[in-house]
Amino acid sequence: MAEKITIARPYAQAAFETAKENGTLEQWSDDLKTLAQIISDSDMQAVLLAPSLSTSQQVDLIDQIANEQVNEVIKPFLKVLAENKRLLILPTISQVFEKLNQLDSGLLEVKVLSAYILKPAQQKSLETALSKKFSRQVKITSKKDLQLIGGVKISAGDFVIDGSIKGQLTQLATQLGI
Repeated sequence: MAEKITIARPYAQAAFETAKENGTLEQWSDDLKTLAQIISDSDMQAVLLAPSLSTSQQVDLIDQIANEQVNEVIKPFLKVLAENKRLLILPTISQVFEKLNQLDSGLLEVKVLSAYILKPAQQKSLETALSKKFSRQVKITSKKDLQLIGGVKISAGDFVIDGSIKGQLTQLATQLGI
């Protein structure tokens, strides 16, 4: 996965800079998501890996499947990806693009796993505390995970706070050498 991100990052950066320059961030975001969904299909990946397809045929095929759901502006980008044999990393490019967009907008997406469903007041309180900690606007996505036993596990990019009982028990077991 790290290798895919390394390969995808320059393409996502170029797409992001182009989109920002032209004021079309939302359009590029939607188009990349659509293309990523098309490319993610295992049958489509098998077709794209076929050596008999030229790069222009690959682009035409994706264009036909997208059925005018993507804007013409993105097609040269798609062609560059095809020429460099990078079409299969489009889903990763889309993910990196979204992260760049979030960073630029000052929004930080935080995932919270909790043993119980967070009440709106708890979520709001957590959002406020995390906004102060990261000095950015925070958007929380929370999910219930009964395996945590109790507490919460918070992840924001590379930053993780494991305040779950399961995490604490795992840490204790590690310290005891069990």
